Parts: sequence; C-alpha cells; structure tokens
Amino acid sequence: MLPAGLNRSEHDNFMRLLNPANGNAITGEAGDNMGRGGRSTLYVVDEGALIEHADKVDAAIVANANTRIWASSVNGTGNVFYRTRPSGHIPVFRFHYSDDPRKDQAWAEAKQRELSSTPATWAAEYDIDYAASVEGICIPAKWVESSRKLARAFGLEPNGPGTAGLDIGAGRAKSVLIPKFGPVVMMPTFWQTVDHIQTTYAALDVAQQLGVGKIKYDASGVGNTVTSTLVHANTGGVIVTPINVGIPPTETIMPDGRMAGEWFGNLKAQIWWAMRDAFKATHEHRLYLEGYDDGIPHAEDELVLLPDCNELIGQVSIPKWGKNDKGKIVIETKKQLAQRGVPSPDYADALALCFAQGETGFHFSAI
Repeated sequence: MLPAGLNRSEHDNFMRLLNPANGNAITGEAGDNMGRGGRSTLYVVDEGALIEHADKVDAAIVANANTRIWASSVNGTGNVFYRTRPSGHIPVFRFHYSDDPRKDQAWAEAKQRELSSTPATWAAEYDIDYAASVEGICIPAKWVESSRKLARAFGLEPNGPGTAGLDIGAGRAKSVLIPKFGPVVMMPTFWQTVDHIQTTYAALDVAQQLGVGKIKYDASGVGNTVTSTLVHANTGGVIVTPINVGIPPTETIMPDGRMAGEWFGNLKAQIWWAMRDAFKATHEHRLYLEGYDDGIPHAEDELVLLPDCNELIGQVSIPKWGKNDKGKIVIETKKQLAQRGVPSPDYADALALCFAQGETGFHFSAI
C-alpha cells in the first residue's frame, strides 16, 4: 500500500503522512476545534464516545468533509456518540467480538477472567453494552447479543400468524412498526412524519403485505390519532388493538402466586417484563447450546430472535427498571431517559407491544 516515491524521513512526519504520487495527505489533530477551517475528502473521529466536548467537535468538522466517520468503543449513554448512533439518520457498522473468527469461546472466557475485577469493562469494551455501568438495566446487552447470535445461527423463517407492535412518535419523532412471527422478529419499518393518519394507513399496508394478523399500538397520547383513523379505515382483516400502557396490570397470576397488580406499577412494566423473560430465556438457551454450565434449554416459542437492526439492538438494553413508592416494578419513563441524555426508545417500545397479550397470556419468571 506504500505509494511510489515514499521517503519516510520526508513524507512520514508527526501527525502528517504525505503521498508523493498524488499529493494527498493524511493528517491528525486533536482538541475541541479539530477540523475547523479545513477541507477534507474524509474525516474520521476516533474514540468519539470518549471526547469531552464532542458536540463542539461535531460542529467543527461538519463543514470539513461530506463523509465523516465516528468510530468508538462505548462509553455509556450520556454522550453525543450514543445519542447519534441509534438516531436512524446515519448508517451504522457494529462489530462485536464474536464477529471476529479469531475470538472463540475459549478466548472470551480467558478475557473475562482477566477482567473479572471490572466486569463493566468487559461489557463495554467487548459486549458493546452502553449501559454496562448503569444499575438496574431491564434487559442486559448480553441477552440482546444472544438473541442476535441465535437468530443468525437458526435462520428461522417467519411462520404462522404474525403480530406487530406500532409505536407512534410525537411530533417529528419516528413511528415504528415491528412485526414478530413466533420468536422471529422482522426488520422494522419506520415513518418520520407528523401525519399520523398517513402512518396508520401505511402500517396497515405493511402488515397486510407481510401477513401480520394483529397490530398492537400504544393508544395513549398521540396514539389517539390512530384510534380515530381506524374508525373509518378498512383494515383488510388485520385486527388492530389499542394498548394503554399506563393502565393497571392484568390479572395474571405471577410465579409467587400473587396477582400481576402486586408486582407491577402499570401495564407497561408488565409488558416489558414479559419481553425481558423472552430475552433471558434466549440467553440461557444460547449458553446451553454452546455448552456452558449455566445454560438452560428452552422451547422455541419462549425465545426472541432479533434481526440485524442497529436501532432495535441498541435500544432494547437501555431502559432501567426500578420500584415505585409502593414497591412495585416500573420501567424508566421517557422523561427519565431524557434526563440522562437518552432519546426515546421507539424501536424497543414497538417490540414490547408485541408481548402485550390477553389476561392469561403472560408467562413470567421471578425477579
């Protein structure tokens, strides 16, 4: 790859590599104003999640090059890198350690032993866990990675009647439809428009094309527009069910014999916990297949298998769970997420709606 005529003493200087064959240069710089005033074909920001004033850097390089690449290991959720990554406005390349054929199970176990005193380091640096140092994550990133890994290994085709979750975005936020056939989750479809009537009809069209029999949507807030639109819409045989996630839980009996209302603060928490159980079962099943001692086999219908959708994979393991003043399980609200610099998890909320079932349709594990 060395160009003709390269002389290291002349062309390989500190933070500047010159190409004598065509006059091009690769230069390096640092600081809040890196890139300002210059013009480049390509600009790469390395370890972008660890830059202290990344918003200033982003503003400085925006006019420098049309093609800008931010590369980084993860560093929590309260930074520009994380907020930009799942936005859907930019293409994302995600490289997990298991994608490297040189790094097998033995390598992973040895590296985890090496980092046993700082498990958050392993989770962040190798498992791409943005919430590695955050307490109380509802669905750990390693469970989500197991779901993606099993989906690739199984290669299951959609089968049987499908269900889709539809999350309606407020204002210009995304509205997302995620179809699910048994354990197989299909690639999401999203719309970014304030016209929710148009979104409703578009969602029905996608559902009919894919063979989805049911759409479940959050009827609270902006979801009211969907409700009023459906009064006049021809659903083409698709059953559309409004779900108000703010109402009390169902009358499902929990593993300890109590009612769901004694476990959860609202229906949203109950739905997210059902989704959590599916990811937990998927992770246990993956460990079982790979020969780990703590692996547990599970039936196919207990699993959830995610597609390679960066937005969905990135969002599922972000919301936290906790307990309210009555000691009941609740899921972090969008307002609480915003306070720690995390945008609304619209893809994850859409998937969660797929797990909203009838009164006796929930299956839960203990806390």
